[in-house]
Amino acid sequence: MIDFDTVKSAILTSNFTEEQLIELHHAIKTSRVELAWQERNFVPEKVDRIAAVLIGYSRLLGTNETRNKVNLHKHFHKYFTSIAKNVDYYILSWIPNDFQSETKTVPLFETLWPNKLFFKLYDDSDLDFNTYNKTLKLTYLAKLADVEIQKAETRGNFTYDYVIETRLDNYISFHNFSNIKSLEENEIISHAGHMGAKAPGRKWDSEMDSINDFEMPGWYFRTNSLTYHNFSDRFDFFMENYSRLFPEEYSTNIHKDMAYYFKQNLQYKISQYDDFIKYFFCVTLDQMPPPL
Repeated sequence: MIDFDTVKSAILTSNFTEEQLIELHHAIKTSRVELAWQERNFVPEKVDRIAAVLIGYSRLLGTNETRNKVNLHKHFHKYFTSIAKNVDYYILSWIPNDFQSETKTVPLFETLWPNKLFFKLYDDSDLDFNTYNKTLKLTYLAKLADVEIQKAETRGNFTYDYVIETRLDNYISFHNFSNIKSLEENEIISHAGHMGAKAPGRKWDSEMDSINDFEMPGWYFRTNSLTYHNFSDRFDFFMENYSRLFPEEYSTNIHKDMAYYFKQNLQYKISQYDDFIKYFFCVTLDQMPPPL
């Protein structure tokens, strides 16, 4: 927070009088109050229709406690409906496996989604690639989701304003006081690429920055429909470069692997908007934050 002394020391060389500095200080405080009021009272402009692609394991739903079991869905619903008038859900997950019950999918899982345009549980034992590779499994489901999105758009003669892809076991904490802007072709909104102290205030740049500088703490991508269709070639890219990128069985890293893809596909620009605040990853229900 900027206080009076900070302002004063920064502009003393401009020969402001003491009275002018005090007036400036009061103006800053007033502006902050007005900004806070605007944020509280701002109603975001909603787009007409979006596709919400939810992929991967549904770890947070493996319980018989109905109250907690519903919370994750309510948060997804609240987030997506705050930015779009109509939300079509594409839910692609895996048939339950008994890994200490952590990744089991309960029967209520399927019934909790409104506007469930596409829902399917796949058998990962049928996959003809390394099932330990999380990057491959996620991008595989994303590719299948794109096929269904194209079918829906062709069948209904419409185009989604944008497509949002995230993981089923990511718990999104969000705010809704920002306008969600339309996106250009090849523009991707993602939590990926925060440079932090290395380059404050900007995203990782595929042409300028190294792969080692890339970080992707969450799995979240927002694009327009055409870009998402082109972006669905991620799985093919990783399969074609499998031996080079994944020399060992467990060498996958979902927080780093997308850097290889972006380095190869320089047309994509990772942009930054206030789509969300943060994620809580793969936690048990007793570790989840309280409902909003």
